[in-house]
Amino acid sequence: MSLPDVLPKATNTALNLLGFKGTATYKLYRLVIWSLLQELGRAICYRCNGPLIEGEFHLDHKQPWRYTEDPIGLFFDLNNVAFSHPKCNLTARKVVHRPSVMRTHCKRGHIFDVGNTYLEHRRDARSGRPYVIRNCRSCHREREAARRRGLGY
Repeated sequence: MSLPDVLPKATNTALNLLGFKGTATYKLYRLVIWSLLQELGRAICYRCNGPLIEGEFHLDHKQPWRYTEDPIGLFFDLNNVAFSHPKCNLTARKVVHRPSVMRTHCKRGHIFDVGNTYLEHRRDARSGRPYVIRNCRSCHREREAARRRGLGY
């Protein structure tokens, strides 16, 4: 049994007529987007401002949409969409946008700002992957003061 016999009819037709398997429509979309980016002079990476290369770009969201109050609206907001290098986009995705990361205050109500926040680099016990957590300096000071006084926190 050959590969074309196993493929669905639409893909089989694309293989016979166009010379490749997969969705021809997807390749056409990318070609149209690339053409428009070049025509508008916007073939630059949103993240690093470097020139994009044909066939090597990702559709990227400027602002993470998953943990917002209106994820659908932000996902489909065309002003929130940009193009980037695959490497730049994947690097940006490594910064996990969980609700705990996006909080503005600690659990005791202190604000997470530059002066009151310190980062702690850790490794996951199972996977060994590094991650970063934010800590509140005010809470740390209060815990240390309570420890010195012999009180629990």
